Amino acid sequence: MKKIILIDDNRDILAMWKMFLDKLGYEVIPMTSCDEFKQRVDSMGLLDISCVVSDESLDDGLGTGLFEYLQEKSLYVPFIIVSGYSQDEILGKVATPDKLKVLKKPISLSRLKEVIESSIGPDSLSY
Repeated sequence: MKKIILIDDNRDILAMWKMFLDKLGYEVIPMTSCDEFKQRVDSMGLLDISCVVSDESLDDGLGTGLFEYLQEKSLYVPFIIVSGYSQDEILGKVATPDKLKVLKKPISLSRLKEVIESSIGPDSLSY
């Protein structure tokens, strides 16, 4: 079973996305903050994680900051940012934009599924 870390400080959205992804057969690890994500990475790494999906604007930081945090630690996993900002605005914040996918809000659950599957499926990026 593929594991996905899902980060959003809006607990209603987090619950909805988790329920949807659970039904698709993913094991979802929900988180509500940058700090919670960093603690998990520092203690357990990402060896068992297939993908990270994060809202861009979190109460204690930015999703792009979490992506950069992983890059600095040389930890590479497909990373998807969900944001109301444009793709160009988001990609302009990171050093390696080719390794980041961006979904512009509002998004449908079917679009979320499509982007996750393309990120972790057999045709996904490997880096």
